[in-house]
Amino acid sequence: MTETEWINQTQADIARATANYRGPKFFVAQALCLTRLTGARFAFVTLRDARHAGQGYSLVFVDGANPKAPVSYQLQNTPCASVLAGNAVSMPCDVQQQFPAATGVYSGYCGLPLPGSDGQVIGLLAVADDRALNRLERMQGLLTLLVGRTAAELECHMLRGNAI
Repeated sequence: MTETEWINQTQADIARATANYRGPKFFVAQALCLTRLTGARFAFVTLRDARHAGQGYSLVFVDGANPKAPVSYQLQNTPCASVLAGNAVSMPCDVQQQFPAATGVYSGYCGLPLPGSDGQVIGLLAVADDRALNRLERMQGLLTLLVGRTAAELECHMLRGNAI
């Protein structure tokens, strides 16, 4: 299967799995699909914690097939801080060497910013693993295709008064 065929098939699988969901259920369904279909251990949607400068808030964090409770975490020296600043970050391995605060969890990381309707970054969509990520180009391509709907769902979630 070519890269393009894989991305198209995977996008279709995620679209089917998330079609009937909005808000938090959408994010969980999407993250569960991302871990299952990409082979990455973790998938998550994070937004900047408006109450605490320098913190992120994981709206959804999936470890394999297990959704975890949302948590706030320090952004300093993490790949998430760079993504929330508007930069795509794709590293197949050795994330800790460039981002010292990413200890114990990430070896490989692929994250993209989620722009709001005004163009400002409101969050991020990422996959990560405690081992090297294979076929990083596939993950980048897939996440790129998912950014639009994910950002729209996140903005709606925030507008409904669920902003943090």
